[in-house]
Amino acid sequence: MKISKLSLISLVTKKLAIFLFLGALIACGNKGNNEVVDSGPNVNSSQPPITTGIPPIINGNDTSALWEQQKAQHPCRSQYGARLADRHFNVPSNGYYVQGSMADGHAGGSITGIYFGINPTTKDMLRIIQVSDGASTKFNVTTSFCGWNNFISASANMTAHQIYQGVVSNSFNCPVGMVNRAEVYFNSSTYPYGTIRTIFQPISTQCL
Repeated sequence: MKISKLSLISLVTKKLAIFLFLGALIACGNKGNNEVVDSGPNVNSSQPPITTGIPPIINGNDTSALWEQQKAQHPCRSQYGARLADRHFNVPSNGYYVQGSMADGHAGGSITGIYFGINPTTKDMLRIIQVSDGASTKFNVTTSFCGWNNFISASANMTAHQIYQGVVSNSFNCPVGMVNRAEVYFNSSTYPYGTIRTIFQPISTQCL
């Protein structure tokens, strides 16, 4: 069967348009290791962001300066934008994992562990602080995200935060331990394509 030159051009044009459309979807859906998933947590929150947490002091060591130092040593990449202000949450103890819905604000109690994590591609950072009031244990979670267009930004309403399969470990030569692995999910009012997921792993430091 013969195909006219005009029909052939039309067919190639359609295939090219489909290829460009799929490429645009892929570009929109990824920020380094930040991924967009079709389904995820559906926790509504109308609370304003809480940007003041409890002092991260353990065994007399104030780790605030170390946290700021690590953020300075791992600046956001230029293609992603400036680092956002820290946001503070808390999660009930859930067995082996640090896991569950992230409620706004830090819980009170005695600090028994502090752990840092990072997304090595995007430079998003995570701090997990284990606290105990004598009767129960909670984890205070601090996020430090780098911007991503207007999807992750100070103007975006980022809600429904959850942490999934967080695993932490202590360090023998530093007041701060490691986030071996954790996933944080959240929704953004300026990103209608799904829930955003960021994966964290240990920070390589010399604190240490």
